[in-house]
Amino acid sequence: MTTRVETEQAGRETGRPGWDVDVERGPGWLFVQVAGGESTQGGELADAVWETIREHGASRVVLELERVEAIDAVGGAIAELGNRLRDAGGLIRICGLSEPQLSRLRSLPAAASVPHFSTRSDAIGKRPTGAGRCE
Repeated sequence: MTTRVETEQAGRETGRPGWDVDVERGPGWLFVQVAGGESTQGGELADAVWETIREHGASRVVLELERVEAIDAVGGAIAELGNRLRDAGGLIRICGLSEPQLSRLRSLPAAASVPHFSTRSDAIGKRPTGAGRCE
């Protein structure tokens, strides 16, 4: 089952486009597919995803980023979500970045430590790899 969470209102408040967040619950994991974010700061993304995580009672999250337009906009959100989840005893993993996006993300100190996986399947059961696409 997929739930649609739109953060258009938060985007309008800042005068920039919002984020689209699709959520799917799996056994023991919450899968969050993020789209949009061109020229948008990631603060509203972190807040929207955190609220979704709390609503689902999840502690293990995979962020699927293959539809993200501007990786700089999500770097801070990834770091913030990682910190929140770790503080709550959970974990976060990401997948779906292209090689250039992953390289850029790794250059952002706050988000560099979040493990990246090639696919959703890898994220829930394997060690981090290079860039790839989510399945």
